[in-house]
Amino acid sequence: RSVSVGLTAPVGTSLVQLSEDSAFAGAQWENYAATKNFELSDGDRMKTVYGRFQMESGGSSAGFAADSIILDRMALIDSVTENSDGAMLLPGDAVRFSVYTKETGGEASIEVAGLGTIALYDDGCCGDRVAANGVYEFLYTIPVNTELTDAVVTGRFTDAAGNEAATVKATTRLNATFPPDPVVLSGHAASSREIVLDWTKTGITDFGSYRLYRQTTAGVDSSSFAVTTISNAGTVTYTDTELADTTGYYYRLYVYDTRGNAAGSNEVHLTTLANQPPDTTVLAANLSGDSANVILTWLASTAEDFESYRLLRSTSPISEGAAYNESLVVAIINTAATTTYTDRPAAGTYYYRLFIFDVQGASSRSHVVSITVP
Repeated sequence: RSVSVGLTAPVGTSLVQLSEDSAFAGAQWENYAATKNFELSDGDRMKTVYGRFQMESGGSSAGFAADSIILDRMALIDSVTENSDGAMLLPGDAVRFSVYTKETGGEASIEVAGLGTIALYDDGCCGDRVAANGVYEFLYTIPVNTELTDAVVTGRFTDAAGNEAATVKATTRLNATFPPDPVVLSGHAASSREIVLDWTKTGITDFGSYRLYRQTTAGVDSSSFAVTTISNAGTVTYTDTELADTTGYYYRLYVYDTRGNAAGSNEVHLTTLANQPPDTTVLAANLSGDSANVILTWLASTAEDFESYRLLRSTSPISEGAAYNESLVVAIINTAATTTYTDRPAAGTYYYRLFIFDVQGASSRSHVVSITVP
């Protein structure tokens, strides 16, 4: 707090009084010199030093002389903030760092583990909202591949006089993460009911799952219908089944890491093939050993989307071109491997035909066979 006071006094001046009080209360007379050392009172602020003189003849100067100086021995940070409030940030998100002081013209920065030192400004640019107000700020953009978990934000400040303030930490912590790289999705229609999806394998080490989404219009996202979730990172194909024929479907595959971050693939549009009716079969009719029953046999259907066999019986001839007639059905069999049926009609001549239906309602029919029960 010691300052050098330069004095200019009339010839014959012998004594001088210096004080921060214009009434010179408690001030002592000292031998006059052109330069005097003076101890300022404690506290950083504007200080005014008053001086008056006494002549060798014993007379005193009229009034006093004065000069002012700013005593600045200490810098102070009022507070440090970041405006994410601890929310999870992603690459490209912006966060404003602020160091609040009461001094302009200084230098401020913040330090974040994982980000390093970031300079702040009080010049109205770079995210500083008001120039020269003692609040130093910077609008920082989270870079790619940044991972932060409850990172401490520490503010630093050095004032214009070179005084360094004690560091202050923000009351909130900084959190940031980044999504995994997306995979490339492709696929093809395998049938009228199935679409096969393929994708490139993810390379992330903290793999959580693949999640496949689908809808019948463009713009698939994670709110669309969830087709499947796959927990094995090495699985790179999936067959979507039970679809409608000649129908377009849009797909997108998301890769999730263990923290819940996700990245969506490209969207693919694929159309199922037109449904083809099951192959026809060969029907045969024979009497049982006692001639009381009709034993009907046929070749098993190989249709992947098999739904049922439906056996028709009539007491009048069935033309080869006749359509399916629900009223003539005597048996519905839902197992493709079943290839025989025993009918027990009364005596008479009967005509049989077997229809094969798939799950989409398409059908094929056998030839007509007839047999007489005695």
